[in-house]
Amino acid sequence: DAFLYKASQEINKLMGYVNINNSLPKGWSLSYGGKYIYTQNSNKQDNEGLLQGVANITSRNLIWEHDASVFTSVRKSLLKDKINVDATLTYEYNNMSGYETNNLLPRVTISYVLSKEHLFQLSNYSDRTHPSYWQKRDYVMINDKYSIAIGNSKLKPSFENVTTLNYILMQSMSFG
Repeated sequence: DAFLYKASQEINKLMGYVNINNSLPKGWSLSYGGKYIYTQNSNKQDNEGLLQGVANITSRNLIWEHDASVFTSVRKSLLKDKINVDATLTYEYNNMSGYETNNLLPRVTISYVLSKEHLFQLSNYSDRTHPSYWQKRDYVMINDKYSIAIGNSKLKPSFENVTTLNYILMQSMSFG
């Protein structure tokens, strides 16, 4: 059994962002901004059976995505820069081929500088991870007569809430 396999992928992307930082009285700082990304991913594959009994398969797939976010962040140093607090709230909107998500993603980081060589950092944040375009393709990709790859266009993003405590030694080695 044999077949001729042709595949192509074309990705178009448009991206823009804004990030503004302001110093406020009494050691406070305020940052805010946003970003927008539009992606269009077109995949094509043709399998032509060269021998009797091998089927011809043609697949076309188009995935588009709008990804937009806005954020605001406040920072404050305390006790002569021994303690630094950073709090950020991000709103994210995502629409991938008709599947929409809206998320509020908070992040808080508190750093304590014991000395130039010793830093402790406590962070808590929420994050989301989208499936890759290859995972979301809605067709079967035949690699050869023994292996195929099948995507799932109904996959949804995963969310996680993470808390970390890190010790940073000499501004170069991190343990946590």
